[in-house]
Amino acid sequence: MHDTAPIEIARKRKLYQGIRCNALKIALPYGWAETIVDSFELTAVPRAPAWLVGATNLNGRIVPVIDLSLLRITDDASLARRSAAAQENRRLLVGALDRDGVKERIALIFNGLPQQLEQHVDHGAAVAGPSLIEGFVEVAGGERYGTVNVERLFFELSAAIEKSQ
Repeated sequence: MHDTAPIEIARKRKLYQGIRCNALKIALPYGWAETIVDSFELTAVPRAPAWLVGATNLNGRIVPVIDLSLLRITDDASLARRSAAAQENRRLLVGALDRDGVKERIALIFNGLPQQLEQHVDHGAAVAGPSLIEGFVEVAGGERYGTVNVERLFFELSAAIEKSQ
């Protein structure tokens, strides 16, 4: 009898929520996203890093709003251009990470409409990329979205906020 388990594993698919943060195309695990918010108000956060573009009230919870396209930029002119570009057709993708029974939420600001992305799982391929990117999903037309490790994202954002204080 032939073992078909490896073939079945190779056929498993992962679903992602694909969003564009300005020119940055990212894919987040589909189960991570809780909601998409079309209309929101931003409140400024004093002494915050540039990528923490504000906070918003979602059903009585104050949620930090992050622009991932600004995360690695230090040049002030580039920051201004990218911040202005983020103002058009913006929405929030809100997700949470469960830490010791407490849900920590963040909202990622993005442009346009999200899309469902699907990828065959490749267990053997190692992919190099920025520290938050652990792989890529390629969609029709050859576009590539970087898959984000949300646990690492939360860790890096928390560390950066502590460092800036």
